[in-house]
Amino acid sequence: NSLTTFLSEPNDCRKDRVIALENEAETPDAGIFIPSCSAEGKWTPAQCHKSTGYCWCVDESSGTPISGTSTQGVRPKCDFANEREIQGRTNSKY
Repeated sequence: NSLTTFLSEPNDCRKDRVIALENEAETPDAGIFIPSCSAEGKWTPAQCHKSTGYCWCVDESSGTPISGTSTQGVRPKCDFANEREIQGRTNSKY
């Protein structure tokens, strides 16, 4: 079953997208999530489920959802570069 394959293999956005599109073609009313991929094959930072209206941020290399980023009806801002930089700083006196 291609859905089982989709869920059990390592995250590869383009491969997962192809499988999801095939599953959607077979069962168009099932509300299947279709991943969004960059030209390089990575996951785009914000993923949205068209049938539910929910969006969330993901790790671009794995597609793993980032906790606390889910929104409904609004695409979340998934640029965490500034937060990562701040979190990585050591205790400094300013």
